[in-house]
Amino acid sequence: MNKTTKKAVSVFLCAATLFASTAAYAAESKTYTFTLEQAIDAAMTDNPQLEACDAEQKSNQYNLSAAMSTKSKYKKMPVYASSYDTMYIKEGYYVDMYKTLMELNTKKREQISSSVAFGVTQSYYQYKIANSLCDVAKKAYDLAQENFENVNKRFELGMIAQLDLDNASLSVSNCESTLRDYERQRDIARENLKIKLQLDGQECDFVLTDGIECDEFAADADSDIAKAMDTRYDVASLKANYELAQKYFDYTKPLTPGSAKYQTAYSDLVSKEYSYTNNKKLIALSVRSTYNSVLAAADSLDNARRSADISKRTYDINKVKFDNGMITNSDLTTSLNNYLNAETALENAKLTYKLAYEKYGYEISIGLQQ
Repeated sequence: MNKTTKKAVSVFLCAATLFASTAAYAAESKTYTFTLEQAIDAAMTDNPQLEACDAEQKSNQYNLSAAMSTKSKYKKMPVYASSYDTMYIKEGYYVDMYKTLMELNTKKREQISSSVAFGVTQSYYQYKIANSLCDVAKKAYDLAQENFENVNKRFELGMIAQLDLDNASLSVSNCESTLRDYERQRDIARENLKIKLQLDGQECDFVLTDGIECDEFAADADSDIAKAMDTRYDVASLKANYELAQKYFDYTKPLTPGSAKYQTAYSDLVSKEYSYTNNKKLIALSVRSTYNSVLAAADSLDNARRSADISKRTYDINKVKFDNGMITNSDLTTSLNNYLNAETALENAKLTYKLAYEKYGYEISIGLQQ
């Protein structure tokens, strides 16, 4: 079974396939129904990043075997200053190096998997929000159209001025433009999700069944950061590079401090030690920043919900007032625009909170690729 066939089978097994409304379109297009977990599984299948990581691990295994064999052969070979590299082989530096690379590769693969999963999560919910924004814009367009029809009837009866009719007509045009813009954004979001799921090039659409709501955020930042320093790939990589530099320098110490090899090894050790200690602090700070982002997103979501509720009630009241001749159509249009903006802000706030919440979970475990 070739790679393309394996991918198609995997996607088919984790997605329910529906046909489009017309037979001609159905022959070329599919609609995949995905939970978030199913979408992530599809993205992991035959993933080129993971395959490259696996190939790198095979190379590490081959080099480790070669290093172990060479170490055995050099066991009794004398070491001369002119051929000091023999010491690193005899002491097993290269064996240690490739063992370390294999351990890091395992963690690197976990990080790649997490980054793929988070990338799918982003695209998954961005497409859901894109659909929600289209629904909001369609609702606003329908309300503006309904309002225009009412205003037009009053205008024909001589009850209102041409200016009110023109304003109502402009409101319809504005809402229609917004709807078309959101539909184009939805097309981009769909294509982005297709790329993440390795379905680009196919004529397909998605039904995404997982909701965008998530639990209330409750975390201990200090405890999470401390744990992250033991689990993140980037911290482990920095530490491993520092420890290898320390071993290399230890084997170089018998040389005179004035030699080029000694100075190079010492300089590399100092550099790797600084990189480890300094970047570890920056990584911890980055995790705390992610924590703060979740808190800020939670506050923004709460405010967006309240604002959307108030704007909806304000519009409903002004609709009644307009129907009873108490306010102008311009006032009603302003309320409609405020309602649309508040609903849009609410959908975007949901997305921001959900992604911040999900990102924090990855950042306090293996970390994400930068």
